[in-house]
Amino acid sequence: MSILSAASADAAQVTKIANESARYNVGPVVRNFNVPTAALFFFQPENIPRFTFTKKETKKAAGVEVWEIDFKETKVPSMIVTRAGADVPMVGTLWVVPADGTVVRTRMVMRNFADKMTSPVLGAPSSRPAINPNTPTGGREALNNSGMGATMDFQRIDSSADVDVTYERHDTIGLWLPSKMTEIYAGPIPMRGKPPVDGRANTRASYGEFKQFGTGARVVIK
Repeated sequence: MSILSAASADAAQVTKIANESARYNVGPVVRNFNVPTAALFFFQPENIPRFTFTKKETKKAAGVEVWEIDFKETKVPSMIVTRAGADVPMVGTLWVVPADGTVVRTRMVMRNFADKMTSPVLGAPSSRPAINPNTPTGGREALNNSGMGATMDFQRIDSSADVDVTYERHDTIGLWLPSKMTEIYAGPIPMRGKPPVDGRANTRASYGEFKQFGTGARVVIK
């Protein structure tokens, strides 16, 4: 729990937590950024200059008056990149209460965020080096020694992600918390022994029964 309360966290630990959570995702698309509060992480004060914002209109949402604000990431390298290091700039919309800055809805859209790993060695089994049974890593060591890493290539996949989250105010806690998250993913889905097929995954999650925890102590002086 210390990582969640620390002023700064180790990136490797944060990624480990995100990947562990991603094991329970539904659908054929592998991703670890579909946390309902993910969009809010990007709008820390130090990251605001990375985006341009456009106010669209004032409307009612979640029973309150809000500003609908489009955003677009313009700085490079982008905050999200593919495994090959290609930029994946974010665009989307925030619905914000102008009186106090409360966010009642977020929409985050990404294009071409997926890639696939290829290499001549993986594509030609007969050319793979022999497995070394005398090492703990076996064939992995042989593949590394073969220079496969130098020939590895990442090919961008035509893909898209659209994550929409709505918030509700919980009076007992006094906070606006995620209520529903809708995800739409599109792109090729791998098929065993066959060419990939174009696919689309729609997932919906609901959140509730939030609990508030606290700590207490008593000092007894004798």
